[in-house]
Order: sequence, then C-alpha cells, then structure tokens
Amino acid sequence: MKNYKYEYLICNTADCDIFEKQCAALERQIPGLIKGSISLDPLDHSAYQTYLLYGQEIQVVNSYYLDHVVIQSDVDIEPYFA
Repeated sequence: MKNYKYEYLICNTADCDIFEKQCAALERQIPGLIKGSISLDPLDHSAYQTYLLYGQEIQVVNSYYLDHVVIQSDVDIEPYFA
C-alpha cells in the first residue's frame, strides 16, 4: 500500500453519496486534474478513485473496512478549497 504525504478525513463513516460528492468537488475545484480509474474491493465493496495532478497522485477512498471517506494525496489540496 502506498504512503501518501497528505490525508484528509472527509467523513468518519463510509458513505457512497459523500464519496461521489467529494470526487465531484475535486474535479470542479482543481484545474488540470486528470481522472483515472475507479477500483472496487471485491471483499467489502470499498471504492478507490484515483486522479493525477501534474504527475502527483490523489486518491479518494470510501472504505467500508475502516469506515471512513478520506482523500490521500501527494499534493496539498487545501489551497484549492480555501
């Protein structure tokens, strides 16, 4: 599993709607963001949406195993939401 420089807790419960809204917010707020593939865990149905921003990876995770929605990123995304 990759270690990311930044992690942002979005919701302390896994939630498909919040996951989708967070993905849409990233796509709307961050210019130059390239949407990659979405992966689903076959065991617990957790979702992982990957993006690239100038060669740096951003991943939105809806984890049923850890019961949260988080953004894991190699880039500080806070300036895009200030």
